[in-house]
Amino acid sequence: MPENKDYAIPGMDEAVTEVAKDMAGSPGETKEPTETITIKFGKGLVGEPFTAKSGKEFVEVLIPNSDAEDKRPWRTFVLEARDVHVNKFGKGLWAKIPANGHTTVQRSVLTGEVNGVKQWGSEKETVTNAELKKMVEYYKERPRNSVRNQLETNKDTAARENAGRTASRNLSSNEELPFPGSR
Repeated sequence: MPENKDYAIPGMDEAVTEVAKDMAGSPGETKEPTETITIKFGKGLVGEPFTAKSGKEFVEVLIPNSDAEDKRPWRTFVLEARDVHVNKFGKGLWAKIPANGHTTVQRSVLTGEVNGVKQWGSEKETVTNAELKKMVEYYKERPRNSVRNQLETNKDTAARENAGRTASRNLSSNEELPFPGSR
């Protein structure tokens, strides 16, 4: 089949080839995969999805306080909803984020009270994604007490407490029981 290039724009073939190479990457060039960090968290830590002004769906993720005595509101950060996935067991969630990136974490802070109405502000800080992973998954680092050891301790404590009570309640064989018709 003969090619008819009368209708073609001069130099178009080279331009199309060049654009295709740029889009696909040149054959000698290899794209390095970006390193990612996988963050795992529970379903209860994810808020309702919301839509930004740009039209993208986002979801807010809560970060529990690592100290049980810390009664301040939890920190939060936002991820795109399409980046958050359910794990294979259906009980948890995970998301992959760039290892070398930064994320803004915010916490609601009470700034004052005007006419009996509390005024809230937000405290924002930027953390690396590696720090973010540590903050979200702090539960993996806390000390775990064995349930079996805790059960042994509870049994020993209960036995010591009950030893004093049962000694005073034991009746000798010649004593009468407090209810009629007992012997």
